[in-house]
Amino acid sequence: QAVTQYGFRGVDLRMQTGGSGEIPVDAEVECLKQIRKDAGTVSSILCYNKQIETGVMEMADSVRQHLEIAKAIQAPAIRIFTGKLKDGDERHVCAALERALAEGPSGVDILIQNHLNASTTVRQAVTICKATNTDRVGIVLSPDHAWMIGEEIDLEDTLPYVKQLYIAGDETRNMGVPTQQLQPIYRRIIQAL
Repeated sequence: QAVTQYGFRGVDLRMQTGGSGEIPVDAEVECLKQIRKDAGTVSSILCYNKQIETGVMEMADSVRQHLEIAKAIQAPAIRIFTGKLKDGDERHVCAALERALAEGPSGVDILIQNHLNASTTVRQAVTICKATNTDRVGIVLSPDHAWMIGEEIDLEDTLPYVKQLYIAGDETRNMGVPTQQLQPIYRRIIQAL
């Protein structure tokens, strides 16, 4: 309904974790087809992938599995988290994503979301996008999370990699950040896009 009402390009579905989400990780093909039919246009799938702390191979395999699920329901992208990055970890994330792309299906992009809890900054996501050097790796820009950690977004450097803008719908989803404080940030980004 929101896709039609607001003119969005699609909905973002979630993998099931702990009982929440629309897509079971072990879903059969028929189940995935039904989800696709019910959801209409899907813009991406939020994946609770294994993060870099588990190792390059583990993250790569997890991301690849989510790419396959996205392909099955014709989602053009998956939204992932990298995990808590220490200095130099970006290169390990790049290795994991490059492996997942090489071994996974074509036609599905990987979008990294900057996130307070996953400790990935916008700057780190841009670094990863530049290093992978493929248009199949981009960013889900979450201005609210950048704002909460006090990160200033360099729009000139960031926007070439932004493929999706995350907009939280209310103050509960904004983790207590008043929506009106974020409106000028969203407005600047939308105007620049």
